[in-house]
Amino acid sequence: MKLLLLKRHYTYLRSLNLKPTDTKIPRSKESQILHLCKSGALLDAFQHLNSLDTPHISLKSILYASLLQTSTKALSLTHDLQLHAHVIKSGLKMDCFMGNSLLALYFKLGPDFKETVRVFDGLFVKGVISWTSMISRYINAGKPRSSLDMFLEMLGFGVEPNGFTLSTVIKACLEIGDLKLGRCFHGVVMRRGFDSNQVISKSTLVDLYAKCGCIDFARIIFRHMMVRNLITWNSMICGFAQNGRPEEALGVFNEMMREGIELDSISFIGVLFACSHTGLVIERRKHFSLMTEEYGIKARAEHYNYMVDLLGRAGFLEEAKSLIENADCRSDSSIWVVLLGACITYTNPATAKRIAKKMMKLKPEYHLTYVLLANVYKAVGRWKDAQYIRS
Repeated sequence: MKLLLLKRHYTYLRSLNLKPTDTKIPRSKESQILHLCKSGALLDAFQHLNSLDTPHISLKSILYASLLQTSTKALSLTHDLQLHAHVIKSGLKMDCFMGNSLLALYFKLGPDFKETVRVFDGLFVKGVISWTSMISRYINAGKPRSSLDMFLEMLGFGVEPNGFTLSTVIKACLEIGDLKLGRCFHGVVMRRGFDSNQVISKSTLVDLYAKCGCIDFARIIFRHMMVRNLITWNSMICGFAQNGRPEEALGVFNEMMREGIELDSISFIGVLFACSHTGLVIERRKHFSLMTEEYGIKARAEHYNYMVDLLGRAGFLEEAKSLIENADCRSDSSIWVVLLGACITYTNPATAKRIAKKMMKLKPEYHLTYVLLANVYKAVGRWKDAQYIRS
């Protein structure tokens, strides 16, 4: 009976042919601004903002933060400064979220680091995110020691570091080559239970030990990692290659391919460098071809440097010269210098002279060109030519 009544009721409703109303609930101006920010319409968003009664704006923190992010992406300095003024007038300097948004803004405005420091000093609330942002900023500005000073200052204020903070200061140790201090921070990582944090154990520790020559420590950490990203794999390949262990570098590279990890230009820099240590001309040609043809990676000057170095030292001077002439970066003088240096080994003055002329056209003031050519002439006993070039 109940089922029959429901069917009759449903049939009646369908017979009414009801349609949804087209009436839309009007959006508030605040929500309109947020919508405009999301779509990237910065000028329209500012027009709506200027039409609002500032004291009565709701959700100021979210609204201004959204505007800041949109303005920062658009690199609109005028609007950025205008928003900063709005934030100060509205009293939102006390808001931690807003303070971090302002820092992100000034990070992207340009190289004027003093202005960023002024904004940071003016924040009423400085959480671990604010401190970590500044520590990272110092490293990016080429001031790793200042980043370590700021880390100590942060601890002095009783702010507890997180995984990102420790990752950043370990990177600072790497920049200044202070392995002892880096190990101290590694100890902090272990004591605070961050050793399972992939951000820290994301290449930072592996990179630290690999670049400081402690490649076996780097390998231990690498092998115990649950998740390995591209940066970590590359750190191991380059670390083994730079520490004179090319076979192991090639082994990691091959393992990386078996695991299906996407290779990038740094991966190939490492493997090409490893091949140059062992004189594997055929192997190196294979990897160079793999990079440019199968992976479609555009070869950089570093890639050509390693290829030219290996071909030159193996005596394939003309092949190396042809490779450079067909390269996109053939006007990069560093590649020609590598080939010119190889001419000394094989005492080939004719080829050396042609390469030197090319170098002199590209960079006539580069003294090493003349020194290398003079050395080639000396190697074959052409002392007068060597003296002339030196003069």
